[in-house]
Amino acid sequence: MDSHFYSTLQNIMHSGKIVTIAVGMQPTRVKIEDMINDAVTIELQDAPQKYKMTMHWTNVQLMHS
Repeated sequence: MDSHFYSTLQNIMHSGKIVTIAVGMQPTRVKIEDMINDAVTIELQDAPQKYKMTMHWTNVQLMHS
């Protein structure tokens, strides 16, 4: 992935949009909470309770919803 994709993730984070990414090969609606260096913290939107996870930005796979 390139820096253009990293910038796209930053734009999504700043917009507050909910997007769909692949988590464990399953489409999952998330909100990008924070990006520090190479780490992206996301909040799962459809979980029964608030659940956050952090991953390397190159592991984020945006999906069409």
